[in-house]
Amino acid sequence: MPCEPDGGDPAWQLDVFERKTQRGHIERGLGYKLEGLRIAERTGNLTETARGLIAVGTSHAEMRQYPLALEFYDRGLRLARLLGNVRLIAFGSMNRAGALLDMERYEEAAPALTEALALFEILEERESLALLLVYQGQLEMGRGHWTRAKALWEDALVRLREGGEPNDLARSLKYIGKFYAMHGEIERSVLYIAEAREIASRIGNIALVAELEASLSTIP
Repeated sequence: MPCEPDGGDPAWQLDVFERKTQRGHIERGLGYKLEGLRIAERTGNLTETARGLIAVGTSHAEMRQYPLALEFYDRGLRLARLLGNVRLIAFGSMNRAGALLDMERYEEAAPALTEALALFEILEERESLALLLVYQGQLEMGRGHWTRAKALWEDALVRLREGGEPNDLARSLKYIGKFYAMHGEIERSVLYIAEAREIASRIGNIALVAELEASLSTIP
């Protein structure tokens, strides 16, 4: 469930590729991100280069190309640390943790999660803190703490329903629903995945709708 670091450089073409990615055109969105990254590198804009590296990593993570995603996250993080850009470090650490969690490398993910949490608390970014609760729940699940994981997820969903972006809420519901299905809590899983499908349909994320419908069809 990677998150985009936002920015304002016109060369970055952020509004274009975000719209395409949210509609489910991940590979096309990746093309726009790579072009934005090339422009940032050619012009020597280090902040936009760092942002571009992290954003390209998000697309690879969405395509489950986790080792490649980690390469871009690590490059972006090195540059963000050199620049002292707290917000980019926070996003890079958060997304790096997410990739490691999806690879079930739980203890490697823990330090990145801790760093992202501390930085987003400084930045007072409520939605990012809510998304971090989803990651923290995944970490606790990986450690075998199922009750703790569920409590974190329920807290995250309350916060996202109150003030989160619909796309972030839908994707969080998808992930949490999958985890519930893995642990045999089918009724709760179906409830969350169906809610995610309704949100994805409303915002026009066709690829996510198809993915969620496929998930619902495989749940016994």
